[in-house]
Amino acid sequence: MDIDGNEDSRVDVGGGADPHVFLSGEYLYSPQQGNDKVVIYEQDDLEEVQAIPVDNAHGVCSSTDGSVIYTTDLNGAFELIAIAGEPGNAAVTSFDSIEEPGVAHNCAATKAGNVFVTHSGPAGTVVSLFTTKRNGRKVTYKEALPTGANPFGIAIYEGCIDM
Repeated sequence: MDIDGNEDSRVDVGGGADPHVFLSGEYLYSPQQGNDKVVIYEQDDLEEVQAIPVDNAHGVCSSTDGSVIYTTDLNGAFELIAIAGEPGNAAVTSFDSIEEPGVAHNCAATKAGNVFVTHSGPAGTVVSLFTTKRNGRKVTYKEALPTGANPFGIAIYEGCIDM
């Protein structure tokens, strides 16, 4: 959409793909759960730059400097997947998993290199905390933080949290 609300261009990702979109620098990162991939598009013309195979790719966030993109595996074995590298040469650099109730859904990252992942659904009662190393390229599960029922979305406001 342009600034006036007119449709500018569109990408057909196919039915059931459940795409999400995240802007980082000049590129759009689109986890497409039903297509089992994260696709990187040029922001200006939506030309596909690269498709990275990631089963059930769903939630998306980035390191605060935009150098690493994180996605969640909605229905699979891995809770958090890190993708790094220049678009066109980007690759999965790390992943980690845990046994928590609910499905890994959405994520948010802090300047300190922590990534929080919500676990949604009827059984979801925690947000997982992952730490990162190697400039955010290596993720490691740290702990589960109790939340109550069905934590879904998550946002980090750096002014109110020191993590």
